[in-house]
Amino acid sequence: MLLAAAYAAVAVGPALLWPEGRSTWDHAVSAATRAAFALLFVEFVLSGRFRFISHPIGMDATMRLHQVAARPVAAILLLHPFLYAGVEVPEGRAALTGVLAWPLLGLVVLTAIGRDRLPWRYETWRLSHGLGALALAALGAVHAIESPRGPHPALAFVWIALAAIAAATLVSVYFSRPLARARRPWRVVSVAPEAESVWRVTIAADGHQGLAFRAGQFVWLVLDRGPFSLREHPFSIASPPSEPARLEFVIAEAGDFTRTLGSITPGARADLDGPHGALTPLERDAEGFVLIAGGTGIAPILSILGEAAA
Repeated sequence: MLLAAAYAAVAVGPALLWPEGRSTWDHAVSAATRAAFALLFVEFVLSGRFRFISHPIGMDATMRLHQVAARPVAAILLLHPFLYAGVEVPEGRAALTGVLAWPLLGLVVLTAIGRDRLPWRYETWRLSHGLGALALAALGAVHAIESPRGPHPALAFVWIALAAIAAATLVSVYFSRPLARARRPWRVVSVAPEAESVWRVTIAADGHQGLAFRAGQFVWLVLDRGPFSLREHPFSIASPPSEPARLEFVIAEAGDFTRTLGSITPGARADLDGPHGALTPLERDAEGFVLIAGGTGIAPILSILGEAAA
């Protein structure tokens, strides 16, 4: 409930700052545009892997909200220039940033929706998506602040604050956390076939006590690369939390990265971002559990069963 209230407040707050001297129609269009623009900045936070957001509702729900919310937000922002009836046309930097941001928004959203159809590696798309979103936020903030539409004085501070939060999110994901992980490396112990096109990957902590996690959680895993690599993918931990310095993963070949698992040799560096996830039934008060999984979805179940046995 608290997260939902915060989400609504970010959207409604800027919408309530009504500039003077507009028609009722232009007020409504402006309010909807400001709400959508505010939620555009929230998209950065939703994709930032912050546990205070993802733990109460689950990382899958957080990322799904990120994907679904982006579509109406983009639709409103793409349509708003054509909906105003009696406002002055922007000029100078306001016009330039608006003209640049408009097609960039469509490109960022369309390439995200159709990512699986693009002839790009996941890492290439991820980098372009992050940089494109950051450029979009910067252009949009300048456009919103400088547009000659009689903005409320407080709006400039709102857009600057939200843009700063968006930038800080990207710094956290791409710099601060990898820098922290660099001081806690892992090493590959083994990569062994588990079934047809399925591998069991085992890694061990290198010079530290390992990872404290709960049975059923997952991490973003980097193999045979440094902590700043964009080649990281989410995998559930298959081993129990009672073995924090030695983690196991059951991974199926399903893409460019997973098809290279067989070529990774013991001793290769590994890094991880985590733990994440709310599939932690052993924390709940119940007489028993029924655990159902298919394919490599068995991985978190193995962790839960291993911890229950331990």
